[in-house]
Amino acid sequence: MTVFISYNHSDVGFVDWLANRLVSRRHHIWMDRWELNVGDSLISRVQAALTASDAIIIVLSTNSIASEWCKKELNSGILRELEEKRVLVLPCVIDHCTVPLFLREKLYADFRKDREVALDQVHDALLRITNPQQGRLESPDFHTDWSYDWSKGRSSRRWYFEWTFVDHGPAIEYCILTECKIACNQLASDMFQNLDEGARQDYILRVFALLVSETAKRQSKIRIRDAFRQIGMLEMLGGSDDEEWLVEISSRRMGIDNGKDTLVHVDQILERALSEMNVKLAKPNRATKGER
Repeated sequence: MTVFISYNHSDVGFVDWLANRLVSRRHHIWMDRWELNVGDSLISRVQAALTASDAIIIVLSTNSIASEWCKKELNSGILRELEEKRVLVLPCVIDHCTVPLFLREKLYADFRKDREVALDQVHDALLRITNPQQGRLESPDFHTDWSYDWSKGRSSRRWYFEWTFVDHGPAIEYCILTECKIACNQLASDMFQNLDEGARQDYILRVFALLVSETAKRQSKIRIRDAFRQIGMLEMLGGSDDEEWLVEISSRRMGIDNGKDTLVHVDQILERALSEMNVKLAKPNRATKGER
């Protein structure tokens, strides 16, 4: 998910530091100097980014509060908060400025004192919004909440990856629980064991992408006829003949039984989850610098 940074260009030194530190913590940052190219429509691109962003960092300084452009970006963020009824705007104070009226009731990250402490506060706040390990897939009649985790077997040295999906919504009388469990063989487990946290995320994403490819080829679906869990199994090979994963995918229906079969489009659920994970873990395009 994307994090928009609103700032005044007089504060570019601090903003570059903040943006790069957040990118190093795997946040997807949208900043005009990274995203805009020669010939782009400044107003339309910034407006689109403000509308699509999942969080808006407002860098507050004596420079930004005097900027009409920054005021418009702040107003856009506050308006979205009111409309969407969720936390969206994250204020960051970098000098002794007067905090705008509409932000005074908000807690803010104070970079005037300890930058690292304030950075941790912003990072933690963003994780609640942009955590790549969980999310929600919206559909017209229902939505799918999902999360994933990884763990090591108690009686073995093998690693396991697990995704959980819950389909529910006001338009249906029941919910669908779909679980996807991936068991690494010994070679894959050893490779995963030796990775740092960031590389582990990349590894899991690669394995999940392989699974999405396999389920897309098979057009994988699960038909639920009753309350019992329906299970499907498949094996996947990695970059070498010795790297393998055993996959178990299961679905079950909970809640009111409407007496009808339910078809779970596993391939589509996994593909949409992968797309959202890619967005949350994406890195910004820094190719061209622009000014506003």
